[in-house]
Amino acid sequence: MKLITQKEYDNFPKNEWGIKICSAGNYSDIKIFNERCSFAERCSFAERCSFAEGCSFAEWCSFAELCSFAEWCSFAEGCSFAEWCSFAEWCSFAEGCSFAEGCSFAEGCSFAEGCSFENGYEVNNIPPFIRINNIGSRNEGCYIFNFKKGIYIRSKCYFGNEKDFVKRLKESHQGDKHEKTYLKALELAKIHFFE
Repeated sequence: MKLITQKEYDNFPKNEWGIKICSAGNYSDIKIFNERCSFAERCSFAERCSFAEGCSFAEWCSFAELCSFAEWCSFAEGCSFAEWCSFAEWCSFAEGCSFAEGCSFAEGCSFAEGCSFENGYEVNNIPPFIRINNIGSRNEGCYIFNFKKGIYIRSKCYFGNEKDFVKRLKESHQGDKHEKTYLKALELAKIHFFE
């Protein structure tokens, strides 16, 4: 795949709506991308890339770890994201997108069927998770996923199934308010997923 230089990227044309049209290629030498860029299929990007709002990506694009995406970015089917990528509000993901561990999503993000999270866990239904903010001893929150293998929780660096999570909660918090709020979050998630 052709390596795209900063100069080539800067000189890509814009269409009549002001959207920069970016050809297929390897963008690993570029770290910051303007708003409203449209990338062709199978583009690849290096770690710590930053994309401004309204960028769109065709099928099978791949992103290395710690990439960040502003509002309203859209991703066609089969895009893949390495660890700890973050997505602002209203990003949308087509079928078969995959997310490695620790990716985070702001409100309003939407996911098609067949997306997988946390290195290959398939979701049981849409929405694939619920995010609970401002709980825990560090006031950070957690993601609670509804995977085909059961309920799983991501809380900062911890990732595991419901049974293991509850066991660890009881061992480390012993009935304090943090244990209680996490258990209530699990209750809320089950209502959200199953009722």
